[in-house]
Amino acid sequence: VAAAERALKENIVVAAETGAGKTLVACLAAERAVTRGKVAFIVPVSRLLAHQQYVRIRDFLASAEQEDGKPSRVREITGYTASCWGEREWEDCCERSDVLVGTAELFRQAFVDCGWLRLADFSLIVVDECHHAGGESGVAEVLMRLHYDQSTLRRRCSDRTRVLGLTASLAGAQAKTRSDFVDARQDLLDAMQALVEPCRGLEPRRP
Repeated sequence: VAAAERALKENIVVAAETGAGKTLVACLAAERAVTRGKVAFIVPVSRLLAHQQYVRIRDFLASAEQEDGKPSRVREITGYTASCWGEREWEDCCERSDVLVGTAELFRQAFVDCGWLRLADFSLIVVDECHHAGGESGVAEVLMRLHYDQSTLRRRCSDRTRVLGLTASLAGAQAKTRSDFVDARQDLLDAMQALVEPCRGLEPRRP
């Protein structure tokens, strides 16, 4: 709960072993964030993982009512459902949904390439498997646009879109030495503009 509350105030990366509760933190944060704006849950790796996370978030939020007494509306965004969408379809989806769960490339297209979604309308961006957020990935482009928009628009701290990263490994599999780990960890935190929040006291694995 503490990590979920912190995610609404500043950008953080929740680092913990698989099964330690990272998705629960994201669900709790999303439950709170939808009172301020929409939530995007970005899955960089695969449509299958995106679907699995969609089911978890949908089921969790189905039992959690908003202030108006209604459950949050969760929508799955993958190549199966949205690969041919244009501006009208994205606008309709956004109007009918509180939480969007989908793959990184579709969010990159909607946020960065075409501008069909406005980052300012979102209170929270959750990045699953965020150690994939570097380089020229779709997630990296979304984050760069977010950080640029917020720096140029100078939004008040309380109004800024927050970023919550989830990972079991801050450096990913490419880190072979301690130096590699330190460099990869810093690159990730720079991309996320975030601090590390170990989940339930668990420290991330080191090489």
